[in-house]
Amino acid sequence: DNVRAILIGVVIQSHAIPLMANKLGMIDVAFNSLPAEWGPMQYFLLKITRGGGWSSLAFLNGFDDTRAMRPYGLTYREPLFLALWLLFDFNWTMWYLPVFVYMRAVFCAAHWVGLERTHLLVASQFFILLPAFVDLYIGWQPGPEEPCPEQCFCPWQAWPWAQTFAHYTSGWWVDRGDPTGNSMVGHALIFIPCYWIGFYTGGGIF
Repeated sequence: DNVRAILIGVVIQSHAIPLMANKLGMIDVAFNSLPAEWGPMQYFLLKITRGGGWSSLAFLNGFDDTRAMRPYGLTYREPLFLALWLLFDFNWTMWYLPVFVYMRAVFCAAHWVGLERTHLLVASQFFILLPAFVDLYIGWQPGPEEPCPEQCFCPWQAWPWAQTFAHYTSGWWVDRGDPTGNSMVGHALIFIPCYWIGFYTGGGIF
């Protein structure tokens, strides 16, 4: 628990500090340039701690949960994460807090109703099939107006309210500078299968 608490602190702190790709210049949370630069070692440490940090944290959470007295029960952690999400005023850098709660609640509910394996199969399609038919970049504001590809559905463009809803419920973001290289699905939500790996195989790996 102490190791996990330290990891939570390090990962949250590092992700709350915005960095520019391959540049030492400092920016604020709105990506405005600041009159200062990170030192090379500072930049290196921040990149290391945020690189895969959420996935590592999720794996450890899964391993801890499977060893718990109630592997499929919610704990104080879930309301604490939601309280912190409110306390941080829905800051997008804290996206892990609410999304982990949703993931864990659905995971446990699927087990309780006897659909655990079905849930894993369906949820995994969010990373396999959904990106082929749903464009989660076009239509995000601020950003240029782009036509939605014919074979895709663009929720941010089709439903103007969806961006506000996603921001306040999950801290969803779209990096217009590098939308696919800094994808919410590919670089953030990938922690979910990492949690599954920790839950089902963490004991054997350790």
